[in-house]
Amino acid sequence: MIITNIATWEYKQDLEGLLFFSQRMLELSYDKSDFNEKNVSVSITDIINECLQYLELEEKGVYEVSNTELDSLLEEIIERVRDDVVIKNMLGDKIEYYLNSLKSGKDRKSLKNILEIIDLKINPMIYFEKIKDEVKKYVNDYKRKDDLVKTTTMFFNFLVSYGYQKGTIYFLVNKHFFDKSGVNKVKDINSLDDFYKFFDLEYKNFEVVFSASKIYSNISDSCEKVGLKVVDIKKPIYGKNFERKFYKDSDRKVYIVCEDVKALDYQHAMKVAEERVSLISDLFVVFYHNKKPWFSDYCLVYKHDKEHVVSLHKSSNIMTSLSENDLGYVEKIFPVFLTNFGLTSDSFNRFHRGVELHAHALETDEVASQILNLWICLEAVLITEKSKSHIATVASSVELIVSAYIIRKKISSLKKNIIQWDKEKFELAKSKLPENVQSDNDLVVAALVGVVDFKNIAGELLAEMNEQPLLRYKFMKLVREFQTRKSIEEVIDYYKVQCQRDIRRVYRSRNKIVHQGNINDHNDYIAEMAHYYLDMVFFAIIERKISFNDINSIDNLIQEMKITVECHKSYLKNNKSEKLKVIDFKNVLFGPTR
Repeated sequence: MIITNIATWEYKQDLEGLLFFSQRMLELSYDKSDFNEKNVSVSITDIINECLQYLELEEKGVYEVSNTELDSLLEEIIERVRDDVVIKNMLGDKIEYYLNSLKSGKDRKSLKNILEIIDLKINPMIYFEKIKDEVKKYVNDYKRKDDLVKTTTMFFNFLVSYGYQKGTIYFLVNKHFFDKSGVNKVKDINSLDDFYKFFDLEYKNFEVVFSASKIYSNISDSCEKVGLKVVDIKKPIYGKNFERKFYKDSDRKVYIVCEDVKALDYQHAMKVAEERVSLISDLFVVFYHNKKPWFSDYCLVYKHDKEHVVSLHKSSNIMTSLSENDLGYVEKIFPVFLTNFGLTSDSFNRFHRGVELHAHALETDEVASQILNLWICLEAVLITEKSKSHIATVASSVELIVSAYIIRKKISSLKKNIIQWDKEKFELAKSKLPENVQSDNDLVVAALVGVVDFKNIAGELLAEMNEQPLLRYKFMKLVREFQTRKSIEEVIDYYKVQCQRDIRRVYRSRNKIVHQGNINDHNDYIAEMAHYYLDMVFFAIIERKISFNDINSIDNLIQEMKITVECHKSYLKNNKSEKLKVIDFKNVLFGPTR
């Protein structure tokens, strides 16, 4: 989450909903935001199209869809429809008839027709207008924060699934709502309508220019086949300083010009052009069997009808999107890890191979390669026996680790946000807690959100967050989720289901890449998802070995996770509706201490 400065706002109470919306949009579009907190997902149309692709492949005799796999997708579609007020409205009175027909046992042709009808009824233009109205309704009715979070996330998901780039959205939110130059002021709710105007859903013409290796001159005819021009000399058009710098030293390089690029925004144009150049580069290696010819990580993107040009750098590798605090942690733990880490030969080889594959995934910006490497990494680390299918083994193992760590991760995420907001206020609240609670900052946050006896201290801290409504909401959401055993169980169960779906989605994406050479435009989210779960696995192995030294193998880890989860369940078993007390909140929230 990003803590915002509202110096450009003429802030008053009735703008709280708009501030909340803008903070949530920043969180969603910022690469380094916590994966769970973003809670984004593939669009429902992507899920429908995935089902239709499987049915089509089955029809052609290429692929046999298992009912289990299909039911999982259909169940997800039904849940997403029921949870989306806009789609429910678009499907109208016949909604239950459609949803009741989404069963794997139904005739495949009828099922395909129903899916196609639902897909056609979710018209993107109509959906966008309606979701904008829903967002505005809850921006005005700002006390309904759950609804505002949901509709804002749906609004963002739509923009990304339509083709707008996260970096563009992040830039526009900052420019419009938090303009450091002070030119843009937020005075009233009409700022939301002005923000909407940035997204007209229209594809526009751009020209994109990369600098590149001179070797492209030798294959210029081939480049023209995919809409690329290779030129030795190109001059600045609009006289910008960065243009002149870009075209400097042209005797040592050539320029690849992508004309008539159809895209929604400048970053989208860069992505489309980059894919064209990458195709030529990759094909060249197939024939030449030598190092891939380079082209620049940066480019100029022109919009000539507006006589405008911007300098852009390729988006950061989605796998490098770690929190800003991670380097400090690495500096502390890395020497300890190198000194003390050791596993049995087989498990160490698995761990080493996993680390190697993780590094390969980091080295490439190509999403399909990242997904393949990350999935192989999960298999290499977790599959130690052949009693179950690979997907079942990976999914069940990762689910165990998620069950053991998810509460702690959510508390740790809130802790980071509070300290980022105001460390002094956090320390003041901490000083008012019993000494045995002050030993660890995660424990401090757990006490503030979980123990009713500390509600006055928590209330004092919350009262300071008036200009950070998203942070205040996150705090109160954990209060709701973590004050009874029943609600804690519900949180764990939610993330277990989410984990199963996510892991199976990664696996299906891997299969599409391997068997069909196919990947859709939104699979950077799949790579982010796979990386998140792989990091959880690595963290579990490292923590159990370094901090507790109670495992020597991957099998040890899985058994330890099973016992940890079962032990935690025993703490959650009785007095489910009773508020947590000081004496037991630590075990109830975190599970066994070792």
